[in-house]
Amino acid sequence: MKLSTPLTTMRGCTNRGTNTRQNESLLLSIAIATMIIVFAGCKNNTDKMNETYNWPDIKPPVAAKKVKQLTAHNDLREDEYY
Repeated sequence: MKLSTPLTTMRGCTNRGTNTRQNESLLLSIAIATMIIVFAGCKNNTDKMNETYNWPDIKPPVAAKKVKQLTAHNDLREDEYY
């Protein structure tokens, strides 16, 4: 039995070179766009870095001391924050 069309045409491989060039072009475009985005994000903003943060004058909480003596195994210790 003889086929009237080549085997490559039946498999749909006739445009192999065109697709490869399109894929390379697409990958190159994506790589360039990614590099532009990365380098744009790496910009140093020295204006914000030179400003010092002014902390509010709020005192931290202090735990109340309640002394309690604890005994375990004939050992006595005092816990100031019980």
